[in-house]
Amino acid sequence: MPAVPRRAWVPPRWASSRSSWPRATTGRWPSTRPGSSSVRAWRRAARPSAGRSASSTCGAKKTSRAEEQERPDLAEARAVWRAELAEVDPRRLVFLDESGVDTRMARTHARARPGRRAPGRVPWGRWGRLTVLGALALDGVVASMSVAAATSAAVFLAFVEQVLAPALRSRPDAIVVMDNLPAHKAERVRAALERAGIEHRYLPAYSPDLNPIEPCWSKLKGCLRAKAARSLDVLDAELGPALATITAEDARGWFRLAGYPALN
Repeated sequence: MPAVPRRAWVPPRWASSRSSWPRATTGRWPSTRPGSSSVRAWRRAARPSAGRSASSTCGAKKTSRAEEQERPDLAEARAVWRAELAEVDPRRLVFLDESGVDTRMARTHARARPGRRAPGRVPWGRWGRLTVLGALALDGVVASMSVAAATSAAVFLAFVEQVLAPALRSRPDAIVVMDNLPAHKAERVRAALERAGIEHRYLPAYSPDLNPIEPCWSKLKGCLRAKAARSLDVLDAELGPALATITAEDARGWFRLAGYPALN
């Protein structure tokens, strides 16, 4: 039986006539003559703008928020929160939160020759982690504690009794604000706050953007990445100097960012 010849595949070619080109509209093609209005408009559209690099037409980076904030009940709770806190002197507000730092931290950016990578080394095997608990007021960080454990009710109770309560004795009218972490709502934690005479409130659910201490952690971690501590002892020793870089001006800016009035 004679062999059946195989047909060679030939890539399709675009027709050279203008009528076969895909069009977005049925109108005339825009003029590209030098000096025409369409050329000027094209150049304006191609110019880099805010959030766009000169070599890219990408948009700005997204700022993600919890989708649950769009629920009617949470939207109402957030509106009520803002209305209530608008009547409170911002100097009374003290925001609490926790953040984790570890011995793998390193700078995220570096210099390199064009076309070359900027290598970095971090531990992939054994590494240590610390939890940092802090309190931020309008004049800066007023209390902080580190522990090599997760934030449990026992850990948070120790922070309240041993660190926070003594730090707030000079602020008898302080209002402590925190999120809805179960450790924050433990009965013994509430009892300790009441014994110390500290008024406290809880943020609406899914609302970290209402807590100005969140960007505080970002600055803290930036300082620690520059130090690249590779042991818990060194990491713990670097926490103090890193916290000292957080100024009252920083705190006022973060209060404004979260929507609270900040006195100059």
